[in-house]
Amino acid sequence: MLAFTCSSRHGRFQKFLSIYFKFQGLSAKGFDTLHALALTMSHKWTCNAIRKISEKAMDENHEMNCLKNKYPWTLSYDNINIPFRVFSQRLDNQGEFGNGTAATVYIKHDATPLSLMANHSLQETHAAGMQNPLTALDIFDLTVESTPHILLHIKYQVLRFLLINSEFDLLSYSFSQSELLHPPNPHQPLPTGSKHVTLQYLLGTVNIPEASYEDNSCLVIEWLQQLKVKGAEMQQKLGLEH
Repeated sequence: MLAFTCSSRHGRFQKFLSIYFKFQGLSAKGFDTLHALALTMSHKWTCNAIRKISEKAMDENHEMNCLKNKYPWTLSYDNINIPFRVFSQRLDNQGEFGNGTAATVYIKHDATPLSLMANHSLQETHAAGMQNPLTALDIFDLTVESTPHILLHIKYQVLRFLLINSEFDLLSYSFSQSELLHPPNPHQPLPTGSKHVTLQYLLGTVNIPEASYEDNSCLVIEWLQQLKVKGAEMQQKLGLEH
């Protein structure tokens, strides 16, 4: 705090707290108080910093998504509720509860890009499936095929309750290194590690509720604009090829 009062360049601790408090919903008046105590940066500095972080994340998102044919990506969105707090005691100053929508883009480094004909192939597969739907016998056969793998893991889950129990004291057990106590090998293991991490990017929250078909249409247009998919030609290319 003493170093910060001499120069804001020595405010790493204050910068960290400022970002944390901002995302915890601290009000501007709260920032003013903590800033006067040399515990946080100013409210204006915090807002500018978060804006720069957001812009850099969006630029990185644009650089990595499929618009440049680098990595496959997908997007999800859902409703959010934001309470707007009121600090004035005027009768006409009432609190509000805003309804909006937030979206997240997911980018997978190691995912195999789909072919340009994937959308068309999917439509053909759906059409073929409608002519030859799954029967109860098909589903039963799939169940019989997967049951041995499922039972193997279920048995280990039951055994694991004993192994992790402190009263059992696994280390004192004479057969603690037995292969029978090891977890079973995964049937279809998912890759792990830094090279397989799924990247997530938040898009800008919008004041459009996800309440109707019309709202969803407006949201799709909004997300595409934020992702710089503008114009009918780019949207058609996205729909047909990706």
